[in-house]
Amino acid sequence: MAKLPFFKNSNLADLSALSLDELTQLHTHVGKHLIDRKEARIKELQAELMSLGATPDGPILVGRGSPARSGGAAKPDTTIKAVSRNKGPAKAGDERGNGKTRAKPAVKYKDDKGNTWTGRGATPKWLAAYEAEGRNREQFAA
Repeated sequence: MAKLPFFKNSNLADLSALSLDELTQLHTHVGKHLIDRKEARIKELQAELMSLGATPDGPILVGRGSPARSGGAAKPDTTIKAVSRNKGPAKAGDERGNGKTRAKPAVKYKDDKGNTWTGRGATPKWLAAYEAEGRNREQFAA
């Protein structure tokens, strides 16, 4: 194995010359350095946000805020807090702890063998096979 392309002019050793134990140790060593660098970068970014006036208990994103009633400029929201990856309000049936469940969709198609389909998503194989034989989907309407 040759040196990695982004290390062309580097003094790094050829990895193919290393034993499995040496590669494992190198991997562990590199992993620890990556973690240390990521943590240091996070601390730098947090310090930068704090220097811009953010607070530890607010959203991470700096918003536009709402207009002042006195006709002055809008004050930006500069608080720091975790932002959820979920978009929008909780919906029925989701796992956000609201206790609501979504009703199962009604069966629209079924055959005499017990196969069913709600009509949502891709056509199931059993119905596609019947249609390939020349039968009409509506023959299986529930």
